[in-house]
Amino acid sequence: MSSETASTHRTREWRIPAVLLALTFVPAANGVLRLADLAGPASVESARFHASPIPIAAHAIGGIVFCGLGAFQFMPSLRLRHPRYHRIAGRIVLTAGLAMALSALWMTQVYDIVPEQSPQVYAVRMLVGAATTVGLVLALAAILRRDVPAHRSWMLRSYALGLGAATQSLIGLPVAAVVGLDQLLAPAVHVTVLSAGWGINALVAEWIVRRRPRGAPEVVPVP
Repeated sequence: MSSETASTHRTREWRIPAVLLALTFVPAANGVLRLADLAGPASVESARFHASPIPIAAHAIGGIVFCGLGAFQFMPSLRLRHPRYHRIAGRIVLTAGLAMALSALWMTQVYDIVPEQSPQVYAVRMLVGAATTVGLVLALAAILRRDVPAHRSWMLRSYALGLGAATQSLIGLPVAAVVGLDQLLAPAVHVTVLSAGWGINALVAEWIVRRRPRGAPEVVPVP
C-alpha cells in the first residue's frame, strides 16, 4: 500500500469516531449540566437527584466515557497496531457502560416518577437498561472465551443503545419545533421519541452485525 493510499485510508477511518463523537455531544453536554446541577443548590425539579446523587453522577460520567472513549474502539488500526491500548480502553469502556446501564435501571426504578415518565416510558427505559446490561455481560463473556466476533457484536449492540440519547435528540428537536416543548413531554409523544431513538440505533447495529462476513470465529489470547 502506497503512503498516499495509507494516508487516505487513515483519514477515512477517522470518520467513524468523528461522527460518533459529534452524536455524543448533546447527551454529553446534558450529562455535564447534570453534574454541574448536583454541585449547586437543589431546586424543586432536581431535589430527587440531590437526595441521591451517586446514581446520576455514575450515569453521566459512565455515559460520557462509554460513548466518548468507545467511539475510538471502532478504529481497526488501533486494534491491530495498538492491541494493548485497545484492551485497556475496552476494559474502561465496558466498566463505564455497566455503570451507565445499571445506574439508569436504578434511577428508573427508585427516583420519584416525573410527569413525563408514564408507565410506557418506565417500561421502555427498564427494557433498554436491561438489554444494555445483558449485552455488555455477553460481550465480556465472549472475550473471556476468546470469541472476538461475538464480543464485537455485543459491544456494538450495547454501544448503539448507549448512544440512543443522541438519536433521541436528533428526533426530539424537530418534533419540539413542530408540536412545542410541552407536547414533546406528553406521555404518548415522549415514549414515541424515546422508543424511536433506541429502535433506530438497535436496527442499525443489527444490520451492521449481520452484514459482516460469516466464517470461523476469530480467536485471540486474552492476557
